[in-house]
Amino acid sequence: MEIARHRANELTSINSYLESIISGIHRGVAILGSGDKVLVWNKEVEDMWGLRPDAVLGTSSSS
Repeated sequence: MEIARHRANELTSINSYLESIISGIHRGVAILGSGDKVLVWNKEVEDMWGLRPDAVLGTSSSS
């Protein structure tokens, strides 16, 4: 169980680090996952498209 907790903490730390990098990029960043689902939608993309992250995260890019 200790290994699982350690891995979970490690993933949380890595995700926070990646989020800070993406939020610091001054260009639009949208990252798609399997099935073309929107996983990341930063502020610059929000400004370009006029769509808030909560409206697009988890949706298909072909929608």
